[in-house]
Amino acid sequence: MPGELAGLLPPIVTPFVDEEISYEGLEENLRVWNKQDVPGYVILGSTGEFVHCTMDEKFQILAAAREHIPEDRVMVAGVGADTTRETIGLAGHAGLIGADYVLVAVPDYYKPVLSERLLTAYYTEIADESPLPVLLYNVPALTAVPLPIGLVAALSEHPNIVGIKDSTGDSAQVSEIVRLTPPGFRVLVGSGTGIVGCIAAGAHALVIALGNVAPKLIMRVLQKCEAGDYGAARQAQAELSTLSQGIIRRTGIGGIKVAMEMVGLIGGQPRRPLLSPTDDECAAIRTELENAGLLHSSHG
Repeated sequence: MPGELAGLLPPIVTPFVDEEISYEGLEENLRVWNKQDVPGYVILGSTGEFVHCTMDEKFQILAAAREHIPEDRVMVAGVGADTTRETIGLAGHAGLIGADYVLVAVPDYYKPVLSERLLTAYYTEIADESPLPVLLYNVPALTAVPLPIGLVAALSEHPNIVGIKDSTGDSAQVSEIVRLTPPGFRVLVGSGTGIVGCIAAGAHALVIALGNVAPKLIMRVLQKCEAGDYGAARQAQAELSTLSQGIIRRTGIGGIKVAMEMVGLIGGQPRRPLLSPTDDECAAIRTELENAGLLHSSHG
């Protein structure tokens, strides 16, 4: 049985150096993160720039990551691709290399025809064929295609669709998903600005981009929530939200990678057309990290 989806599962970056994947950087980052109390990782999520990787590169990244993720930690493999056929193929590969779950984003290019009927057929076919349990992925800020709550509830009845990563940060939506889905259906929060409300609404795990830089700060929010100390949780959430605003919302994946380099990890560059932050933006990121006390600790 796959490991439990709980706690913080960082959606790790794919380090690129001169447009090429740095497998040495991937290995080094996992070596550092494995020393921390994170129960697993998401590979080739949005933060991992899955849309910037070829199918062959995706195969290689997943295999390389699995090699350096301990067997007792969960590995979620992002398998989103342009076609149902490619997604099923990548899910099959994820099963072969020993991943635990697959994360499937919506196919978002032909938006005018992405009806609930189409999305139902898409996810049902993938779930029927995938050797691994399937997690839906709702990230309308990037895809502009939200997964309606009613559709999520209907899909949750499929025995191989076991959860959702919801990146809206909307605690009311999380509450409705929890209410309308079976008890074993897992809800993973993908927004760093709404953790407290979403956990209170019944979410089970966190998949936060800043987990690449500040896992301890994120886990502090989660731990305070689990202890019922929501005052302290909101205070830690405010610190995290400030960091998220200063890095992710201003400079995106490039900012995360710069921040990683500043705390001693290997971020590399984003793959073009994404750009690295400007010198002024890098200076602002350094200030944010200093204010959060992250430049004087061991990787967050």
